[in-house]
Amino acid sequence: MKPKCILLSLGLLLAATQAQAGPLPASSGTTVPDGRGTVASPKTAGAGPIAQPWRTTDDIIPGWDWSLPPDVRASPRGWLAYGSDEDLTTPFPPGNRVIALHLRWRDLEPRDGEFDFTAARARIARIAAAGLGVNLTILGAVWRFDKTDRQGNVTAPSNGSDPRESAPRWLADLGVPLIQEKAITNNVSPFQITNCDIFHPLYHERYLRFIRALGQSGLPALAAVKVAYLCDKSATNGEEGWTAADQPTSGEGWQRYRERLAAWAEAFGAKSHVLMTVSSKPQYLEECYLLGIGQRNGFVEMYLGHVDNAAMGQSVDAEGYLLTDENCPPLARGYAWGDENEEYSRGWTARFGPYETFGHRYRESMLRALQMRRNYLRTDRSDLDPALLHYVCLELGRTVEDTPDAWCYLRETPTHEHPQGVRNFERWLQQRDRDGARTVAVDRYDIEKQNSHSHDFTARRTDVARGQTKIGFALDDRFLPGGPHRVAFKVTYRDEGDAVWRLVYDAARPDSPPARVRCTGTGEIRTATFFRDDVRFGATGLDFDFAIESERGDAVIKFVRVVRLQHAGGGGDRPQ
Repeated sequence: MKPKCILLSLGLLLAATQAQAGPLPASSGTTVPDGRGTVASPKTAGAGPIAQPWRTTDDIIPGWDWSLPPDVRASPRGWLAYGSDEDLTTPFPPGNRVIALHLRWRDLEPRDGEFDFTAARARIARIAAAGLGVNLTILGAVWRFDKTDRQGNVTAPSNGSDPRESAPRWLADLGVPLIQEKAITNNVSPFQITNCDIFHPLYHERYLRFIRALGQSGLPALAAVKVAYLCDKSATNGEEGWTAADQPTSGEGWQRYRERLAAWAEAFGAKSHVLMTVSSKPQYLEECYLLGIGQRNGFVEMYLGHVDNAAMGQSVDAEGYLLTDENCPPLARGYAWGDENEEYSRGWTARFGPYETFGHRYRESMLRALQMRRNYLRTDRSDLDPALLHYVCLELGRTVEDTPDAWCYLRETPTHEHPQGVRNFERWLQQRDRDGARTVAVDRYDIEKQNSHSHDFTARRTDVARGQTKIGFALDDRFLPGGPHRVAFKVTYRDEGDAVWRLVYDAARPDSPPARVRCTGTGEIRTATFFRDDVRFGATGLDFDFAIESERGDAVIKFVRVVRLQHAGGGGDRPQ
């Protein structure tokens, strides 16, 4: 048995590191208001990420704690697109931001067989001169974009010049068929798209020719091109593909889709790993992975999609814990691996419910993207939590070898597919229920509108009444094996009743300063930080490396981080 040191902190300071608003108002029926800050006001929206100050002594602060040591820099493998225009002035951590550059086939091949990449090259050069990267998104399926009302009736017909109309106009001379898609009426501004039939032989032939010309232009090889979307067709904005008609899985359609993928991989050559398919279908992903192509999703703001998709490295085990398989090819081989966390303006309440709940959804979505080990994220300019945004900027693209921290979010959500609950978002730190350390999901947050579930639990507590006094944690064996190590433990908890709890770990010194948290019954969310330089993590597998143990009452714990203090800085050196 490991020797344990019970940490007892004397004179913990209750001090805010920056101005932080109180908890978000709960949605109807919410038991515990949960959230760090309020929705950004128009004066602060678009300010970009703001680092939460790093402290160097034990303390307790109100709210969540997203701080990292000041030497931590963005990984060269991680990228974040902030907004959708070409604003080059918003401050961002060095090397972390890309501009989502949308180009249209219509402009790059204005006449059949005549290619012009001059303007595109100039735009990329301007972005590169500002020290930023590019997410290259080339659109080519939309023929017509009509605005509609909520019933799908066209209110503003296209005049042929809408910037979202991406297909070359000369395709009409070839007789390429058009497909009128279903109107999208739950959008901020309802619309209806008419696409070209991208699997028609004449469209397909010209499209492959265009992609070959793109490769010969040298644009994919430019150092500024960090990631790129592989688009299809769809009824939605972005040509993202959803239905069987958008992404066929058999016959000539499937064969032509494979030819599209192969053409893109050839055009990008040694940089095929920066490409991301917009599909999540296992059949498509298998083909992409063979070609060295990664994947991206949308709708991470509906943060429990694809928890059962092994092709994306996601599964739920028999105990309900959400697992990430790092042997999944994009994770193991460093392919571009992205998601989109957007749709937070007030216009999205029809889809997501009251605006006051958006802060909760924003945090859940950001942490879900990191739990999946995403290395690319596109987010809008809502700035619901600038400190969390800054943290995500520095976390994207990390591996267990270069991550500055490991963490566990002790949450649980009953879903339609998993009514007993999907447990935790974990990033190299795992919590598991065992005898003496069996926990209860608490702090219910009701959600008015969500596809997969109606509420979340955002904390776990001990169950002292039943003899379950601990919450146990196992660090990934690759993170900080052995020891002793210098680390900071950060524990976000709810200040519940007069509970007293302590952190227990294997200490190299018998006189290691102890730490204890005494709750004062405010019900507030707080984060306690303990700096220690003698921590040993000698357990293996899912055996506990440390635990939170209740002395009186029940500990209500939300989020636990272990920050290593010998961090090397920016991380790996694979070019993107």
